[in-house]
Amino acid sequence: MHIHGDTVAAMYRQRQRLSGQLSLERAMDGTARARLLYENDHGRWWTWAVPSGGVSWGKRVGSFTVSTKLRFVCESPWWYAMTADAISFRYGESAFMLPFQLPIRLGQRGFTAEAQNKGQTAVPVEIWVYGAGETPALNNRDTGASLRLTAPLPVGSVLYLNTDPSALAATITDVQGLSSNAFGLVDVAYPLSQFNLRSGANEIVYEPGGDSSQTVIEMRWFSRYEGV
Repeated sequence: MHIHGDTVAAMYRQRQRLSGQLSLERAMDGTARARLLYENDHGRWWTWAVPSGGVSWGKRVGSFTVSTKLRFVCESPWWYAMTADAISFRYGESAFMLPFQLPIRLGQRGFTAEAQNKGQTAVPVEIWVYGAGETPALNNRDTGASLRLTAPLPVGSVLYLNTDPSALAATITDVQGLSSNAFGLVDVAYPLSQFNLRSGANEIVYEPGGDSSQTVIEMRWFSRYEGV
């Protein structure tokens, strides 16, 4: 890329500004992480990125710095959609609430929804389970993977799960807002890292795991692409 200023001094100010934006301290701020965005006349995509090795400024020609090069370390080989897709599962007081899929078999305490992965590769998911004293489960009929718990979730608690092997997480937040490790709540017979969405349609089955069927589950994912 080239850096231009109306004057040599302005060009150097632009270089300083760029160096500040690429500071390693800005690449990670708590849970916030730097992203590299790519945009063309078809759309926009992003991937995690950390600047590597500083800026190679190239030559200065008048008020231009030409052939400037930037290097980034990207932990993921994929580009991600700008917005996440999501589905949620819950029962109404006296009937099913969207999404659900017909036909519904009478007496079945569970229902299905379609999770559409628009990308080109399988994607991990983030899941929030809002406890209601039940032991809910999720099954992906298209991949054969399941998520099951070992004990009922306390009423008012929130269980967070991330199935990305590079960011695997299981935490539970109680009604007082205190968070703790929750890997012990996840049935090891159904590995967390194996629950993902294949490219295309995925039929997800939700089993509330209790008589009241009050558990609410929300699932979110970013479709990802080999190239853009």
